Amino acid sequence: MDIVINDITFDVDLNLRALNEISAYIEEGACVGVACSGGADSVFALLSLLDIFKGNRDSIKVLHYNHKARISADNDMAFVKDMCEKLGVDAYFGEPENPPEKHSEDEFRKLRISFFEDICKRENIAIVVQGHHSSDASETVLMRLSRGSGLEGLCAPAPISDAFGVKFVRPLLEVSKVEIISILRSAGVMWCEDETNAQNSYFRNRIRNIVLPVIEEVAPNFYTGVRRTQRLLAEDLHALNSAFEDIFVPINLNLGTTARLCAEIVGCRSYLRRAVMRLLAHNNELENIRSHAVDKFLDDVYDSFLSESTISVKTPVGDKILVYTPRSFELGLYDSKPVDEFCIEAGIGTHILPDGRALRIRKITLGTEKRLAILNGENDDSTRAILDVSCFGDIKKDTLTLRTRREGDAYAPLGRSTPKKLKDILNAKKVPILKRKSILVVCNKNGEILWVPPAAPADKYKITNSSVAIELTLEE
Repeated sequence: MDIVINDITFDVDLNLRALNEISAYIEEGACVGVACSGGADSVFALLSLLDIFKGNRDSIKVLHYNHKARISADNDMAFVKDMCEKLGVDAYFGEPENPPEKHSEDEFRKLRISFFEDICKRENIAIVVQGHHSSDASETVLMRLSRGSGLEGLCAPAPISDAFGVKFVRPLLEVSKVEIISILRSAGVMWCEDETNAQNSYFRNRIRNIVLPVIEEVAPNFYTGVRRTQRLLAEDLHALNSAFEDIFVPINLNLGTTARLCAEIVGCRSYLRRAVMRLLAHNNELENIRSHAVDKFLDDVYDSFLSESTISVKTPVGDKILVYTPRSFELGLYDSKPVDEFCIEAGIGTHILPDGRALRIRKITLGTEKRLAILNGENDDSTRAILDVSCFGDIKKDTLTLRTRREGDAYAPLGRSTPKKLKDILNAKKVPILKRKSILVVCNKNGEILWVPPAAPADKYKITNSSVAIELTLEE
Protein backbone atom coordinates (compact mmCIF):
# COMPACT_ATOMS: atom_id res chain seq x y z
CA MET A 1 0.00 0.00 0.00
CA ASP A 2 1.34 3.40 -0.94
CA ILE A 3 0.48 6.40 1.24
CA VAL A 4 1.76 9.66 -0.22
CA ILE A 5 0.04 12.55 1.53
CA ASN A 6 1.92 15.27 -0.30
CA ASP A 7 0.45 14.16 -3.62
CA ILE A 8 -3.12 14.71 -2.41
CA THR A 9 -4.84 18.01 -3.07
CA PHE A 10 -7.49 18.60 -0.40
CA ASP A 11 -9.48 21.07 -2.47
CA VAL A 12 -12.77 20.51 -0.63
CA ASP A 13 -14.90 22.60 1.69
CA LEU A 14 -14.66 21.08 5.15
CA ASN A 15 -17.26 21.96 7.75
CA LEU A 16 -15.89 25.12 9.35
CA ARG A 17 -17.50 24.58 12.74
CA ALA A 18 -16.07 21.07 13.00
CA LEU A 19 -12.65 22.17 11.76
CA ASN A 20 -12.51 25.00 14.30
CA GLU A 21 -13.39 22.54 17.06
CA ILE A 22 -10.55 20.23 16.06
CA SER A 23 -8.12 23.16 15.78
CA ALA A 24 -9.03 24.42 19.24
CA TYR A 25 -8.27 21.08 20.86
CA ILE A 26 -5.01 20.59 18.99
CA GLU A 27 -3.86 24.12 19.88
CA GLU A 28 -4.53 23.28 23.53
CA GLY A 29 -2.25 20.25 23.20
CA ALA A 30 -5.07 17.71 23.41
CA CYS A 31 -5.14 14.44 21.49
CA VAL A 32 -7.66 13.96 18.68
CA GLY A 33 -8.89 10.50 17.76
CA VAL A 34 -9.92 9.54 14.24
CA ALA A 35 -12.37 6.65 13.91
CA CYS A 36 -10.94 4.69 11.01
CA SER A 37 -12.53 1.54 9.63
CA GLY A 38 -10.19 1.49 6.65
CA GLY A 39 -12.97 2.63 4.33
CA ALA A 40 -12.59 5.53 1.91
CA ASP A 41 -14.38 8.05 4.15
CA SER A 42 -12.34 7.47 7.29
CA VAL A 43 -9.05 7.14 5.39
CA PHE A 44 -9.79 10.49 3.73
CA ALA A 45 -10.65 12.05 7.11
CA LEU A 46 -7.36 10.82 8.59
CA LEU A 47 -5.21 11.96 5.67
CA SER A 48 -6.88 15.36 5.48
CA LEU A 49 -6.24 16.03 9.18
CA LEU A 50 -2.62 14.91 8.90
CA ASP A 51 -2.24 17.34 6.00
CA ILE A 52 -3.98 20.26 7.71
CA PHE A 53 -2.18 19.78 11.03
CA LYS A 54 1.26 18.81 9.72
CA GLY A 55 3.00 20.32 12.73
CA ASN A 56 0.87 18.43 15.23
CA ARG A 57 0.87 14.90 13.83
CA ASP A 58 1.58 13.43 17.27
CA SER A 59 -1.77 14.80 18.47
CA ILE A 60 -3.70 12.63 16.01
CA LYS A 61 -4.52 9.06 17.02
CA VAL A 62 -6.38 6.35 15.11
CA LEU A 63 -9.20 4.28 16.64
CA HIS A 64 -10.27 1.07 14.90
CA TYR A 65 -12.97 -1.31 16.10
CA ASN A 66 -13.19 -4.78 14.56
CA HIS A 67 -16.79 -6.00 14.89
CA LYS A 68 -15.79 -9.53 13.87
CA ALA A 69 -18.97 -9.59 11.81
CA ARG A 70 -17.50 -9.92 8.29
CA ILE A 71 -15.11 -12.30 6.59
CA SER A 72 -12.86 -9.39 5.63
CA ALA A 73 -12.96 -7.69 9.06
CA ASP A 74 -9.53 -8.96 10.10
CA ASN A 75 -8.06 -7.86 6.76
CA ASP A 76 -9.47 -4.37 7.33
CA MET A 77 -7.80 -4.22 10.74
CA ALA A 78 -4.49 -5.36 9.24
CA PHE A 79 -4.83 -2.68 6.56
CA VAL A 80 -5.35 0.05 9.17
CA LYS A 81 -2.38 -1.20 11.21
CA ASP A 82 -0.12 -1.16 8.17
CA MET A 83 -1.31 2.30 7.12
CA CYS A 84 -0.75 3.76 10.58
CA GLU A 85 2.75 2.28 10.78
CA LYS A 86 3.69 3.85 7.44
CA LEU A 87 2.15 7.18 8.47
CA GLY A 88 3.81 7.06 11.88
CA VAL A 89 0.49 7.48 13.67
CA ASP A 90 -0.42 5.83 16.98
CA ALA A 91 -3.38 3.49 16.64
CA TYR A 92 -5.66 1.70 19.11
CA PHE A 93 -7.65 -1.40 18.24
CA GLY A 94 -10.62 -3.12 19.82
CA GLU A 95 -12.96 -6.02 19.22
CA PRO A 96 -15.87 -7.64 21.11
CA GLU A 97 -15.18 -10.46 23.54
CA ASN A 98 -18.41 -12.07 22.37
CA PRO A 99 -19.56 -10.85 18.93
CA PRO A 100 -23.31 -10.07 18.97
CA GLU A 101 -25.55 -12.78 17.52
CA LYS A 102 -27.79 -10.11 16.01
CA HIS A 103 -25.98 -8.14 13.30
CA SER A 104 -27.75 -4.79 13.49
CA GLU A 105 -26.50 -1.26 12.93
CA ASP A 106 -27.67 -0.32 16.40
CA GLU A 107 -25.75 -3.14 18.11
CA PHE A 108 -22.58 -2.34 16.17
CA ARG A 109 -22.90 1.35 17.02
CA LYS A 110 -23.22 0.60 20.74
CA LEU A 111 -20.09 -1.55 20.66
CA ARG A 112 -18.09 1.10 18.80
CA ILE A 113 -19.15 3.90 21.11
CA SER A 114 -18.29 1.81 24.16
CA PHE A 115 -14.83 1.20 22.68
CA PHE A 116 -14.37 4.90 21.89
CA GLU A 117 -15.44 5.85 25.40
CA ASP A 118 -12.96 3.46 27.03
CA ILE A 119 -10.03 4.48 24.81
CA CYS A 120 -10.73 8.21 25.17
CA LYS A 121 -10.69 7.93 28.96
CA ARG A 122 -7.63 5.71 29.06
CA GLU A 123 -5.54 7.65 26.53
CA ASN A 124 -6.85 11.17 27.30
CA ILE A 125 -8.29 11.62 23.82
CA ALA A 126 -10.51 14.70 23.81
CA ILE A 127 -12.63 14.17 20.69
CA VAL A 128 -13.30 11.54 18.05
CA VAL A 129 -13.37 12.58 14.39
CA GLN A 130 -15.70 10.63 12.11
CA GLY A 131 -15.78 10.52 8.32
CA HIS A 132 -19.49 11.15 7.76
CA HIS A 133 -20.03 13.00 4.48
CA SER A 134 -22.95 14.69 2.72
CA SER A 135 -24.16 11.40 1.23
CA ASP A 136 -24.33 9.89 4.73
CA ALA A 137 -26.32 12.92 5.88
CA SER A 138 -28.85 12.45 3.07
CA GLU A 139 -29.23 8.76 3.90
CA THR A 140 -29.83 9.60 7.55
CA VAL A 141 -32.44 12.23 6.72
CA LEU A 142 -34.38 9.84 4.49
CA MET A 143 -34.23 7.08 7.10
CA ARG A 144 -35.49 9.37 9.83
CA LEU A 145 -38.21 10.90 7.68
CA SER A 146 -39.53 7.41 7.03
CA ARG A 147 -39.70 6.71 10.77
CA GLY A 148 -40.90 10.11 11.89
CA SER A 149 -38.39 12.53 13.38
CA GLY A 150 -38.16 15.98 14.92
CA LEU A 151 -35.63 18.75 14.44
CA GLU A 152 -32.87 16.95 16.34
CA GLY A 153 -33.22 13.84 14.22
CA LEU A 154 -33.30 15.69 10.91
CA CYS A 155 -30.20 17.70 11.80
CA ALA A 156 -28.17 14.53 12.32
CA PRO A 157 -25.38 13.79 11.83
CA ALA A 158 -24.37 17.14 13.32
CA PRO A 159 -20.90 18.68 12.91
CA ILE A 160 -20.41 18.28 16.67
CA SER A 161 -22.34 16.00 19.00
CA ASP A 162 -22.00 14.15 22.30
CA ALA A 163 -22.94 10.54 22.99
CA PHE A 164 -22.26 8.59 26.18
CA GLY A 165 -19.47 10.89 27.27
CA VAL A 166 -17.73 11.02 23.87
CA LYS A 167 -17.59 14.17 21.73
CA PHE A 168 -17.81 13.40 18.02
CA VAL A 169 -16.68 15.86 15.33
CA ARG A 170 -17.52 15.46 11.62
CA PRO A 171 -15.54 17.77 9.29
CA LEU A 172 -16.55 16.05 6.00
CA LEU A 173 -20.28 16.82 6.08
CA GLU A 174 -19.98 19.28 3.18
CA VAL A 175 -18.00 16.78 1.07
CA SER A 176 -19.69 14.20 -1.15
CA LYS A 177 -18.74 10.55 -1.46
CA VAL A 178 -17.96 11.16 -5.13
CA GLU A 179 -15.42 13.86 -4.23
CA ILE A 180 -13.76 11.64 -1.64
CA ILE A 181 -13.37 8.71 -4.05
CA SER A 182 -12.13 10.99 -6.83
CA ILE A 183 -9.40 12.57 -4.68
CA LEU A 184 -8.19 9.25 -3.26
CA ARG A 185 -8.08 7.63 -6.69
CA SER A 186 -6.23 10.53 -8.25
CA ALA A 187 -3.56 10.19 -5.55
CA GLY A 188 -3.39 6.41 -5.85
CA VAL A 189 -4.41 5.88 -2.23
CA MET A 190 -5.93 2.50 -1.38
CA TRP A 191 -8.80 1.82 1.02
CA CYS A 192 -10.91 -1.11 2.16
CA GLU A 193 -14.28 -1.83 0.60
CA ASP A 194 -16.95 -3.21 2.93
CA GLU A 195 -18.52 -6.02 0.91
CA THR A 196 -21.79 -5.71 2.84
CA ASN A 197 -22.34 -2.19 1.44
CA ALA A 198 -23.53 -3.79 -1.80
CA GLN A 199 -26.02 -5.98 0.07
CA ASN A 200 -29.51 -4.69 0.78
CA SER A 201 -30.09 -6.52 4.05
CA TYR A 202 -29.72 -3.28 6.04
CA PHE A 203 -32.20 -0.41 5.77
CA ARG A 204 -29.42 2.14 5.19
CA ASN A 205 -28.05 0.07 2.32
CA ARG A 206 -31.46 -0.08 0.67
CA ILE A 207 -31.70 3.72 0.91
CA ARG A 208 -28.16 4.07 -0.50
CA ASN A 209 -28.39 1.51 -3.29
CA ILE A 210 -32.03 1.73 -4.36
CA VAL A 211 -33.61 5.03 -3.31
CA LEU A 212 -30.81 7.59 -3.64
CA PRO A 213 -29.79 6.71 -7.22
CA VAL A 214 -33.37 7.44 -8.33
CA ILE A 215 -33.45 10.74 -6.44
CA GLU A 216 -30.06 11.78 -7.85
CA GLU A 217 -31.35 11.16 -11.34
CA VAL A 218 -34.29 13.56 -10.95
CA ALA A 219 -32.59 15.96 -8.49
CA PRO A 220 -28.82 16.17 -9.16
CA ASN A 221 -28.33 18.74 -6.36
CA PHE A 222 -30.15 16.65 -3.77
CA TYR A 223 -27.16 16.24 -1.41
CA THR A 224 -26.45 19.97 -1.46
CA GLY A 225 -30.11 20.72 -0.83
CA VAL A 226 -30.26 18.34 2.12
CA ARG A 227 -27.21 19.92 3.72
CA ARG A 228 -28.69 23.42 3.31
CA THR A 229 -31.96 22.21 4.84
CA GLN A 230 -30.03 20.73 7.76
CA ARG A 231 -28.19 23.99 8.36
CA LEU A 232 -31.47 25.96 8.34
CA LEU A 233 -33.11 23.46 10.68
CA ALA A 234 -30.07 23.61 12.96
CA GLU A 235 -30.53 27.39 13.23
CA ASP A 236 -34.18 26.93 14.23
CA LEU A 237 -33.20 24.17 16.65
CA HIS A 238 -30.61 26.37 18.32
CA ALA A 239 -33.11 29.22 18.76
CA LEU A 240 -35.77 26.88 20.16
CA ASN A 241 -33.35 25.17 22.54
CA SER A 242 -32.03 28.52 23.80
CA ALA A 243 -35.54 29.77 24.54
CA PHE A 244 -36.36 26.53 26.35
CA GLU A 245 -33.16 26.62 28.41
CA ASP A 246 -33.97 30.15 29.58
CA ILE A 247 -37.20 28.83 31.12
CA PHE A 248 -36.25 25.31 32.19
CA VAL A 249 -32.78 25.70 33.70
CA PRO A 250 -33.55 28.37 36.36
CA ILE A 251 -36.25 26.17 37.94
CA ASN A 252 -34.22 22.94 37.63
CA LEU A 253 -30.72 23.82 38.81
CA ASN A 254 -30.38 20.42 40.50
CA LEU A 255 -32.13 18.11 38.05
CA GLY A 256 -32.55 14.58 39.38
CA THR A 257 -35.37 12.09 38.95
CA THR A 258 -37.93 14.89 39.03
CA ALA A 259 -38.25 18.14 37.10
CA ARG A 260 -40.28 21.22 37.83
CA LEU A 261 -42.34 22.53 34.95
CA CYS A 262 -44.56 25.58 34.57
CA ALA A 263 -47.54 26.67 32.49
CA GLU A 264 -45.24 28.14 29.84
CA ILE A 265 -43.51 24.78 29.34
CA VAL A 266 -46.58 22.52 29.56
CA GLY A 267 -48.55 24.84 27.29
CA CYS A 268 -45.96 24.60 24.48
CA ARG A 269 -45.58 21.18 22.86
CA SER A 270 -41.98 21.85 21.78
CA TYR A 271 -40.94 22.92 25.29
CA LEU A 272 -42.85 20.04 26.87
CA ARG A 273 -41.14 17.49 24.63
CA ARG A 274 -37.74 18.94 25.53
CA ALA A 275 -38.50 18.77 29.24
CA VAL A 276 -39.53 15.12 28.98
CA MET A 277 -36.53 14.16 26.85
CA ARG A 278 -34.16 16.09 29.13
CA LEU A 279 -35.40 14.19 32.19
CA LEU A 280 -35.23 10.83 30.40
CA ALA A 281 -31.73 11.53 29.06
CA HIS A 282 -30.50 12.74 32.45
CA ASN A 283 -31.57 9.41 33.95
CA ASN A 284 -30.31 7.30 30.99
CA GLU A 285 -33.82 6.12 30.16
CA LEU A 286 -34.15 7.27 26.54
CA GLU A 287 -33.66 3.77 25.17
CA ASN A 288 -36.36 2.36 27.45
CA ILE A 289 -39.32 4.12 25.86
CA ARG A 290 -40.68 4.04 22.32
CA SER A 291 -41.30 7.21 20.35
CA HIS A 292 -45.03 6.51 20.05
CA ALA A 293 -45.25 6.17 23.85
CA VAL A 294 -43.57 9.56 24.26
CA ASP A 295 -46.01 11.08 21.76
CA LYS A 296 -49.00 9.60 23.60
CA PHE A 297 -47.69 10.86 26.94
CA LEU A 298 -47.18 14.37 25.53
CA ASP A 299 -50.69 14.33 24.03
CA ASP A 300 -52.19 13.34 27.38
CA VAL A 301 -50.22 15.95 29.34
CA TYR A 302 -51.07 18.69 26.85
CA ASP A 303 -54.77 17.72 26.82
CA SER A 304 -54.71 17.66 30.62
CA PHE A 305 -53.32 21.18 30.64
CA LEU A 306 -55.90 22.52 28.17
CA SER A 307 -58.81 20.91 30.05
CA GLU A 308 -57.40 22.01 33.43
CA SER A 309 -57.58 18.42 34.66
CA THR A 310 -56.06 17.52 38.03
CA ILE A 311 -55.56 13.84 37.20
CA SER A 312 -51.97 12.65 36.91
CA VAL A 313 -50.64 11.35 33.59
CA LYS A 314 -48.30 8.37 33.52
CA THR A 315 -46.50 5.99 31.17
CA PRO A 316 -44.10 3.06 31.72
CA VAL A 317 -40.38 3.61 31.04
CA GLY A 318 -38.54 0.31 31.36
CA ASP A 319 -38.86 -0.73 34.99
CA LYS A 320 -39.82 2.81 35.96
CA ILE A 321 -42.84 5.01 35.44
CA LEU A 322 -42.94 8.59 34.14
CA VAL A 323 -45.55 10.68 35.93
CA TYR A 324 -46.82 14.21 35.37
CA THR A 325 -48.73 15.74 38.29
CA PRO A 326 -50.86 18.71 37.08
CA ARG A 327 -51.44 20.31 40.48
CA SER A 328 -47.74 20.72 41.18
CA PHE A 329 -46.46 20.92 37.56
CA GLU A 330 -44.04 18.13 38.48
CA LEU A 331 -42.55 15.59 36.09
CA GLY A 332 -41.01 12.56 37.76
CA LEU A 333 -39.40 9.18 37.13
CA TYR A 334 -40.15 6.62 39.81
CA ASP A 335 -39.41 2.97 40.44
CA SER A 336 -42.26 0.80 39.24
CA LYS A 337 -41.66 -2.38 41.15
CA PRO A 338 -44.82 -4.47 41.46
CA VAL A 339 -46.41 -4.44 44.90
CA ASP A 340 -47.42 -7.86 46.18
CA GLU A 341 -51.11 -8.04 46.93
CA PHE A 342 -52.02 -9.03 50.46
CA CYS A 343 -55.16 -9.69 52.48
CA ILE A 344 -54.72 -10.09 56.23
CA GLU A 345 -57.29 -10.85 58.92
CA ALA A 346 -56.52 -8.65 61.92
CA GLY A 347 -57.93 -8.48 65.41
CA ILE A 348 -57.00 -6.25 68.32
CA GLY A 349 -53.23 -5.79 68.43
CA THR A 350 -50.34 -4.73 66.17
CA HIS A 351 -50.03 -6.22 62.69
CA ILE A 352 -46.93 -6.02 60.48
CA LEU A 353 -47.74 -5.49 56.81
CA PRO A 354 -45.68 -7.14 54.01
CA ASP A 355 -44.01 -3.81 53.18
CA GLY A 356 -42.78 -3.34 56.76
CA ARG A 357 -45.40 -0.88 57.96
CA ALA A 358 -47.46 -1.70 61.01
CA LEU A 359 -51.14 -1.18 61.80
CA ARG A 360 -52.09 -1.03 65.44
CA ILE A 361 -55.72 -1.81 66.30
CA ARG A 362 -56.96 -1.11 69.78
CA LYS A 363 -60.10 -0.39 71.75
CA ILE A 364 -59.97 2.99 73.49
CA THR A 365 -62.06 5.06 75.87
CA LEU A 366 -63.00 8.56 74.76
CA GLY A 367 -63.53 11.38 77.19
CA THR A 368 -65.83 14.24 76.32
CA GLU A 369 -63.00 16.61 75.44
CA LYS A 370 -61.21 14.13 73.19
CA ARG A 371 -64.43 13.12 71.47
CA LEU A 372 -65.29 16.76 70.72
CA ALA A 373 -61.79 17.37 69.36
CA ILE A 374 -62.17 14.46 66.94
CA LEU A 375 -65.64 15.58 65.89
CA ASN A 376 -64.19 19.04 65.21
CA GLY A 377 -61.68 17.54 62.77
CA GLU A 378 -58.60 17.79 64.96
CA ASN A 379 -57.49 14.22 64.25
CA ASP A 380 -54.74 13.45 61.69
CA ASP A 381 -56.59 11.03 59.40
CA SER A 382 -53.44 10.24 57.42
CA THR A 383 -51.99 8.11 60.21
CA ARG A 384 -54.83 7.56 62.70
CA ALA A 385 -58.53 6.84 62.44
CA ILE A 386 -61.06 6.80 65.29
CA LEU A 387 -64.15 4.72 64.50
CA ASP A 388 -67.31 3.75 66.30
CA VAL A 389 -66.94 0.38 67.97
CA SER A 390 -69.76 -1.01 65.79
CA CYS A 391 -67.33 -1.15 62.86
CA PHE A 392 -65.87 -4.28 64.38
CA GLY A 393 -69.04 -6.27 64.86
CA ASP A 394 -68.29 -8.67 67.71
CA ILE A 395 -64.96 -7.41 68.97
CA LYS A 396 -64.27 -10.68 70.77
CA LYS A 397 -64.49 -12.95 67.73
CA ASP A 398 -64.63 -10.81 64.59
CA THR A 399 -61.67 -9.35 62.73
CA LEU A 400 -60.90 -6.55 60.31
CA THR A 401 -59.40 -7.13 56.86
CA LEU A 402 -56.19 -5.36 55.87
CA ARG A 403 -55.60 -5.47 52.12
CA THR A 404 -54.19 -3.73 49.09
CA ARG A 405 -56.26 -1.53 46.84
CA ARG A 406 -58.59 -3.16 44.31
CA GLU A 407 -60.22 -2.00 41.10
CA GLY A 408 -63.59 -0.39 41.82
CA ASP A 409 -62.92 0.40 45.50
CA ALA A 410 -65.26 3.11 46.78
CA TYR A 411 -66.59 4.37 50.10
CA ALA A 412 -68.11 7.45 51.73
CA PRO A 413 -65.51 9.23 53.90
CA LEU A 414 -66.45 11.63 56.67
CA GLY A 415 -68.86 14.28 55.45
CA ARG A 416 -70.28 12.24 52.56
CA SER A 417 -73.49 10.27 52.45
CA THR A 418 -72.76 8.52 49.16
CA PRO A 419 -69.74 6.45 48.12
CA LYS A 420 -66.92 8.04 46.15
CA LYS A 421 -64.41 6.14 44.03
CA LEU A 422 -61.17 5.61 45.90
CA LYS A 423 -59.30 6.76 42.80
CA ASP A 424 -61.05 10.14 42.99
CA ILE A 425 -60.41 10.41 46.72
CA LEU A 426 -56.68 9.82 46.21
CA ASN A 427 -56.62 12.33 43.36
CA ALA A 428 -58.17 14.94 45.63
CA LYS A 429 -55.56 14.14 48.27
CA LYS A 430 -52.78 14.52 45.65
CA VAL A 431 -51.41 11.09 46.49
CA PRO A 432 -48.55 10.33 44.03
CA ILE A 433 -49.31 7.61 41.49
CA LEU A 434 -46.65 5.23 42.76
CA LYS A 435 -47.66 5.55 46.40
CA ARG A 436 -51.15 4.43 45.45
CA LYS A 437 -49.80 0.98 44.68
CA SER A 438 -49.06 0.41 48.36
CA ILE A 439 -52.19 2.09 49.74
CA LEU A 440 -53.65 0.23 52.71
CA VAL A 441 -57.38 -0.49 52.70
CA VAL A 442 -59.03 -1.45 56.02
CA CYS A 443 -62.40 -3.24 55.80
CA ASN A 444 -64.83 -4.86 58.25
CA LYS A 445 -66.02 -8.46 58.08
CA ASN A 446 -68.69 -7.48 55.54
CA GLY A 447 -66.12 -5.99 53.17
CA GLU A 448 -67.11 -2.38 53.85
CA ILE A 449 -64.19 0.02 53.65
CA LEU A 450 -63.56 1.63 57.03
CA TRP A 451 -60.42 3.62 56.34
CA VAL A 452 -57.86 4.27 53.59
CA PRO A 453 -54.98 6.37 54.91
CA PRO A 454 -54.34 9.20 54.15
CA ALA A 455 -58.09 9.78 53.60
CA ALA A 456 -60.72 10.19 56.31
CA PRO A 457 -62.47 7.15 57.83
CA ALA A 458 -65.91 6.03 56.70
CA ASP A 459 -68.75 8.39 57.59
CA LYS A 460 -71.01 5.41 58.40
CA TYR A 461 -68.79 4.49 61.35
CA LYS A 462 -67.94 7.93 62.69
CA ILE A 463 -67.84 8.14 66.48
CA THR A 464 -71.06 8.76 68.39
CA ASN A 465 -71.76 9.64 71.99
CA SER A 466 -70.37 6.30 73.07
CA SER A 467 -67.31 6.47 75.30
CA VAL A 468 -65.81 3.42 73.56
CA ALA A 469 -64.17 3.54 70.10
CA ILE A 470 -61.77 1.69 67.85
CA GLU A 471 -58.43 3.37 67.12
CA LEU A 472 -56.44 2.45 64.01
CA THR A 473 -52.87 3.76 63.84
CA LEU A 474 -50.62 3.30 60.81
CA GLU A 475 -46.92 3.32 61.67
CA GLU A 476 -44.45 3.77 58.78
